[in-house]
Amino acid sequence: MGPAGEQHIFVITRVRAACSGSTKYRCVAAYHATQCQGAMALCCLLRFLAVVKHGSNREVIESETSALHEKYCSNEDLPVVCCPFITFLMAMCWSTKFITPGNPNVGYGQYSPLNENIGSDSGDNKQDITVIDLTEVRSPTYCFVKAAMKATNGEDKITPPPRVPLSARQYLCAYTKGDLRGNGHVTKLDNVKLTTLDTLVSVWPKEYKRAEIPQDVTTSSGSETFDLMISEGVRKLIGMPLLQSVAPELLSKSKVPIPTITITQDTHDMYDIEKMYDLWQAGKTFQVYGALQDLLPFPHNGMPLLHSVVEEKLSNKNGVLSLAEIALRDDQVEEILNIYGNRIRRLDLSHNSYLTAKIVPRILQLAPHLNTLVILGCPLIENDHVYQLMRDNGNLFHSLDAFLHPSLLQPLELTRENTPYPIAFSYIQVSGSHSHPVACTLPLFQPSVIIRAILDLVASFQPSVITRAMPDLVASDPKDSSWQHDPAGHVSAVTPATLFSGFRKAHSENREVTCIPQYSLRGLQGEGWVFALYTPPRVSTGDKMARDRRYTYAFVRFKPPKKVGEGEMTGPDLNVNAEDAEIHTFRSWLDQIELEDQPAESAELVQELDHLLLDLQLDLDYGLKPMLEDDLLDFVKSVQTAQ
Repeated sequence: MGPAGEQHIFVITRVRAACSGSTKYRCVAAYHATQCQGAMALCCLLRFLAVVKHGSNREVIESETSALHEKYCSNEDLPVVCCPFITFLMAMCWSTKFITPGNPNVGYGQYSPLNENIGSDSGDNKQDITVIDLTEVRSPTYCFVKAAMKATNGEDKITPPPRVPLSARQYLCAYTKGDLRGNGHVTKLDNVKLTTLDTLVSVWPKEYKRAEIPQDVTTSSGSETFDLMISEGVRKLIGMPLLQSVAPELLSKSKVPIPTITITQDTHDMYDIEKMYDLWQAGKTFQVYGALQDLLPFPHNGMPLLHSVVEEKLSNKNGVLSLAEIALRDDQVEEILNIYGNRIRRLDLSHNSYLTAKIVPRILQLAPHLNTLVILGCPLIENDHVYQLMRDNGNLFHSLDAFLHPSLLQPLELTRENTPYPIAFSYIQVSGSHSHPVACTLPLFQPSVIIRAILDLVASFQPSVITRAMPDLVASDPKDSSWQHDPAGHVSAVTPATLFSGFRKAHSENREVTCIPQYSLRGLQGEGWVFALYTPPRVSTGDKMARDRRYTYAFVRFKPPKKVGEGEMTGPDLNVNAEDAEIHTFRSWLDQIELEDQPAESAELVQELDHLLLDLQLDLDYGLKPMLEDDLLDFVKSVQTAQ
């Protein structure tokens, strides 16, 4: 058994097996959290339950779990970290905390994903377990499982019973010996449904016992609709009475023409659909559209109806257009964008087996005000296609705040090069407290995301924040005074990745994750902008740690490495041209990106970070000052020697 207070967190969902077609519960993500118990375990769980439903996170989770259907026969077939997005959200919620007011960041714990097949009773922790069921992401369920504990009344019996699901109230009551005073987390979790014992038995039958295990639910493969045998070998559906399903009230009226639609499954030609136009005007547009969108692919003769739907959606949704789960082809999407492209701010084309990578640059050209593009579950738009598009058409992606595609949501890597996309921005930190540089990269240049993340990071340098944070910081011993002298050095390595992963509004912990930032030092070789944070060496004076000088920071654009023999700086596997680098303060960096015609940043965020940096520059104990040339050289040398 591991140290007291550790948690194993498991996310489960129903997955349809490839062999039998039946669905059963599988563990799709697992995570190990150190020193997370009692009220802190409830706090992290609440954070996770909120973030999975926030913004586009739910869409990504549903797409990620849907991709597992009919691919694997058993638990052992599932790849390690089969749901990287869910695993990243777990790391974020169990390693990063925001404290109000001011929302500075404090990180704790290390990035510790587990093999999904480890079993809830395996590994080094058999005491505290959290299980979350995301089968219905809008309505997740949870439970705690705690090992047997002696009753507090002195009787020789077990309270609560072992290996059964516990509510937050039951779990915390056992942990605090019945003292729940002042804990609002329990009240919030009282409104969340509890995962049942039958569900736990279904996932881990060897670890949880029940007299009857729920039988797998067999679901339809969805192929019955057109499963008709035709002698000529062409599957057809003839004389489909569409209105019978979408407008049954018309069938009771006399002399109402009931048009029929003839569909050939091979070509999907459609006839007589225009005859239904008068009926659309009677308020049936979306009902008819709902029936047509199930056709694969979407019929060309249905485009006039689709135009009506798009017009109505854009008039009501402030530039938000979802065409997800509609089997449109490239030319049909282009037709829509030629007419409505200037009005679209957010476009969702997910779950489409007909779109190709060729449509992506056309979308960005025809929708100049687009800031969010969602393309999940489109098998013909592969990861390598996206990386190549970003390399060849990088200027087209400048307007995007978010591009949701699996290529940018790969498993998190914190210590080795794992960035297949072109880098627009990097965060690189090196200090005496880390044996390895902390780094993460962004594929898109997003000023608001960058400024908010830096604001959260440097806000933790303030003495008032450090003092206020200590009671809530579970990964550091409150008696560990060295943490107070080096807040940047003790922030979890996963924390910067979570901060740069997407959008967070002020005074909110909910983050809309738009990418999983990956480790890379390519920014030091001239790829994109770099925010460099350097913790200078410290010397020991008795029992205290003394600072040689303040932290230093800079926004840097490095030049490509010089050729050998022309003044290059070399290190293990790293060649950096530091002498010719552009070094900027926050304000001069803003001026520079304005000259480069980069997206505008939030004036409120700019002012907040600007004031904080000025305050920290005057703080000799926890200060942060702009880098000079010598500081940058020291920073680069530290990165090279720390690898």
